[in-house]
Amino acid sequence: MKNIFRKGVNVALAFAVGLAAISSPMSPATAQALNVAGVTVTPAHIVPVSATMLAADTSPMFYIKFVGAPGTGTTATTTVAVTTTSLTFVYNGAAYTGFECPVSGALGGVIDTSNAACDTLGEVVDTINSDRGTTTSLGKFRAVIGAGLRSDASNATMLADAADSEVTTPNGEIVFWDSSVNDDNEVGLWDYNLGARAFFNDNKLPANGPFGNRDSVLLYAAETATNAGTIGDYIAYAVRERYPEGSNGSEDVRIMYQEVGGATTVLGKMDEFINAGGLRGHNEKVFVRYYASGADTSAISMLVTGYHQFPAQ
Repeated sequence: MKNIFRKGVNVALAFAVGLAAISSPMSPATAQALNVAGVTVTPAHIVPVSATMLAADTSPMFYIKFVGAPGTGTTATTTVAVTTTSLTFVYNGAAYTGFECPVSGALGGVIDTSNAACDTLGEVVDTINSDRGTTTSLGKFRAVIGAGLRSDASNATMLADAADSEVTTPNGEIVFWDSSVNDDNEVGLWDYNLGARAFFNDNKLPANGPFGNRDSVLLYAAETATNAGTIGDYIAYAVRERYPEGSNGSEDVRIMYQEVGGATTVLGKMDEFINAGGLRGHNEKVFVRYYASGADTSAISMLVTGYHQFPAQ
């Protein structure tokens, strides 16, 4: 009888806990991960995350940071000039001598994306991150890929930018995709208000990737685009990135979900996994891409929402 009584207490306690969970005032929209038989379970150690893109040409391709010790007049004269086919790095008013691509004679801080040696996103960030100098004139810049893949083309896909000195700001220089050339559009599951700080740790680039210390869980994504061309797929990617010191970066790409993108002006969405725990990227960067071709995207609205879950301390 004693054992039966104890079991009865345990059952009653479990029922009381279940009622408390059901009646909890916490909104499941805060970080809804599981809905099991009407009981909302909120995961521990989470940070809710959402991001929106409300206009074409606002999708981040690269984040570039100035990470070296300041020099004379650094704030005013350390710049990254962006055109559709090149990045030009200047430090203290002079051509930067830590890298260039393609290499031709003395290094001059120019990355020419029309050249086959630097015409992918991976090749561009590898060029910038190859500069491991320890002198006062070298080792000044680092870069990561934003909403994109290492294999994506960099040639003629960068949006020209006049705000060249932003590389020295906390958010860094953000190089955007030029949707007039590349009709696709992307949005990533990280806090866009942080700029490069979402990827860097105190100006240091984590070797195991910017998201190598967490799970990124996509709960919902939506897009509405105006495009007179051919609408392709709507894909959620999970990307395991690596940025090791002294060698080229690498990535493992996983498609978490894929469907046909919404027709022009028609809402397309990924909402099938809200009550199943979302789409989870373990130590992976998560972003969604709306593929199109043959015509510019004249209007675009994209949204992702979910959370980052960190291990217990």
